[in-house]
Amino acid sequence: MKILILGGSGLLGHRLWINLRKEHEVWVTVRQTSSPFALRPEFPINYVRTDVDASNFDQVTRALAGMVKEISSIDVPIEYAPMRPADVKHCRAEITKAQGDLNFKPDADIKKGLTKYLNWFMEDTKISG
Repeated sequence: MKILILGGSGLLGHRLWINLRKEHEVWVTVRQTSSPFALRPEFPINYVRTDVDASNFDQVTRALAGMVKEISSIDVPIEYAPMRPADVKHCRAEITKAQGDLNFKPDADIKKGLTKYLNWFMEDTKISG
């Protein structure tokens, strides 16, 4: 499984990285413009996406667009439209309650989910990369 941790240099983020990378391919984002882990071999710098503030929607969007490009070779233009009445202004993806109350278990990590979505979208709209 491939996992993306937003905020990999934080107190929780780097511990998650250490523990999850034993069994998974784990990527992290950091706010710094260069990896703060350069001198720490237990944190491979080729799995660090720099200059991403997890609380900044635009930076997270650009990090995800970069992953889309890696998956599909399509350079995704990022365009923001005006907010619509039903748009959610502030949202955090949190599945703990669904896991407990509904026994929800995700069957795809972020990269696998993006890959499935892109395959469907390109087939549905007849776009080729």
